[in-house]
This record gives sequence, structure tokens and C-alpha cells, in this order.
Amino acid sequence: MMLWVLLLLVPVLIVNQEMVIRLGLVTGVGHAKLIFERYGRFWGAFSVGDLFIVNCLTLVTEFIGIDLAMQYFGISSYISVPISVLLLIACTVAGNFRTWESFMYLFVAANFLAIPLAFMSRPNAHSVIHDFFIPHVQGGINSDVMLLIISMVGTTVAPWQLFFQQSNVIDKRLTPRWMKYERADTIIGSFVVILGAAALIVTTAFAFQGTELVGKFVDAGAVAKGLAEKIRPMAGAFWDQSKTYFPLAADL
Repeated sequence: MMLWVLLLLVPVLIVNQEMVIRLGLVTGVGHAKLIFERYGRFWGAFSVGDLFIVNCLTLVTEFIGIDLAMQYFGISSYISVPISVLLLIACTVAGNFRTWESFMYLFVAANFLAIPLAFMSRPNAHSVIHDFFIPHVQGGINSDVMLLIISMVGTTVAPWQLFFQQSNVIDKRLTPRWMKYERADTIIGSFVVILGAAALIVTTAFAFQGTELVGKFVDAGAVAKGLAEKIRPMAGAFWDQSKTYFPLAADL
């Protein structure tokens, strides 16, 4: 397990997000506006355009995840995807920031299903601790391993976080005197993100080790079916619920 990669990402998350928090608290404007003001229209348009394209591609992959999760429960794509789209639109246009934030907390809470799911796979505590603090790669470094590391970094430290975090500070109308609370929130959030990601890795690693299913999964739906087979049906449902609500929370 490459849990050590996740641990290395904790300080990166904290530094990146605290940086934009400070910018937001002091300037009172969003990240994009600061880029326009400091670097001009070209780089401002470039950063916003790039963010738009990347977010569109991310939305596609997230709706694929929602679709796969709902198929596990026998719900057609023609039902699950449109409903998810309408739900996201309703959350974002429902009214004020507090309403939006309440929806966010609801969806994020579902991600904690990954923690009991990890325990259901009966992990070896010594192995987990070792893989967190001792960097190593089974079989050595190769192109597949490098692609995996890049994927882990890209899904954990995403550009949209900078824009979101700074706009979040502005929407809350916070001032510099709130800095210590925002710093604490960022540190806690960074560890929670890594904890959830680690729980998903631990779950699949220990649930499928030594079985014929190792390395044969192509999507989250196949993983859910494998968990239901190797652990219990509830495990597959837990996996799908966390994979359904995580994209929704990320979209929000």
C-alpha cells in the first residue's frame, strides 16, 4: 500500500490552502480576481479557462462514479444522473451561503462510511502503520507506479481547491481576526481527507489480498461487487454510498 504518498500530501494541502485563506482574509476578493489584477487579463483568462475545462472533465468522471454506484442498487443511468444534476443545481441556487453549506455537510458526512468499511476488511494494524511512515514500492519504481503516484497527487491537491477556499472565505465575510480558526479548520480538513483516502485504500488492499480478484477491477462498480462477495453485502453498499456522495460533495 502506498499510504506514505498520502501522508506526504498533508503539508502540501495545508500550505496551499492556508496561502489562499490569507489572501482572501486580507484582500477580501477571490483568487481569480487577484490573478487578473496582479498578472493581467491574459493570465487571468488562462487560469479561469483552464479551471473551467478541468472542472468540466472532472464533472464527467464524477457522474460516471455516481452512475456506477447507482447501478449497483439497480437504478438506471437515465434516472440517477438527471436526478443528481437537478440535485446539484438545487443546492447551488437554493438561496444563501448557509443553505449551500448545509448541503455540503450532509454529503461530506456520508464519506465517513469509508472508515467502518476499512475495519470490515480486517486490516493488519502493523502493516498499515508501516506503509504510512516507511516509503517503499513493491516491485520497484516503474511507469505504472509513477502514474499511480501522479493520480494520487492530482486527485488530492487539485487547482479548484485554491479558488474554492478563497471564495469560501469571502462568502463567509471573514476578516483577518478569524485566521486562527481558518488555520485549524484547514489542518483538520487536510487530515480528514487523507484519512478517508487511506480508508478506501486499506479496504481494497486487505479485502482482496490473496484472492483471485487482485488487479482485476476496472471501475468502482466492480470493486463494490467484489467487496460484497469477499466481505459482506453491506460492504458493497457502504462503498457505493461513499463513492456516490463524494462526487456530489466535490461538485458542490
